[in-house]
Amino acid sequence: EIKPEQPGDELFLAAEKLFIQGSGEAGAAFSQYLFQYPHGRYADRALLRLAMVHRQKGEPDMAQAFYRKLLDEYGGSPHADEARLAIIDLLVEQNRINEAFEQALQMEASQPAEPLRRQVWLRLVDLYTAAGDLAGATLYQYRLYESTTGTEREQWFDQLKSSIAKLDSADIEKIWDQVEEPFRADLIYQFALNQAMDEKYD
Repeated sequence: EIKPEQPGDELFLAAEKLFIQGSGEAGAAFSQYLFQYPHGRYADRALLRLAMVHRQKGEPDMAQAFYRKLLDEYGGSPHADEARLAIIDLLVEQNRINEAFEQALQMEASQPAEPLRRQVWLRLVDLYTAAGDLAGATLYQYRLYESTTGTEREQWFDQLKSSIAKLDSADIEKIWDQVEEPFRADLIYQFALNQAMDEKYD
């Protein structure tokens, strides 16, 4: 729970209360906070909330502008990664797949810690699937399988089995060196099956 300690805190808390209540006045309240306290201690969170307000209103360009302002001005904020993930999701919603790919791959290249890394991988599975790149999608499914436990791991196991059965020989060659047991046997079987089918129709 946030307690007022510095100038502007009460104004931010009032805006936060409106946001939690789903009030249509929340956006104006956060804007007022930022106008009066542009470098207040909750300025990063206010920018995040404004982005969320515009996203909820179906204004993706405005939402992305506030997410990017948060990143530009408060790149080390604890809310920065949430903003980066949200930008990826907004780009996907706008069918700007290449830009979403670029953002997601940049996040992965920064070697984020868990659980953020899994969130990035989940988006890369969806992006590769949307792009029709089954090899890429399968590879990130495998990484998610390797990084999870319990029921979630079992779900990725089943998903991987299904995905491998759809790979062509070229796809299998792309990921062969990056996928280990227990899926090597599946890759070998699917590769042999593909070869047999190719020979049948030659």
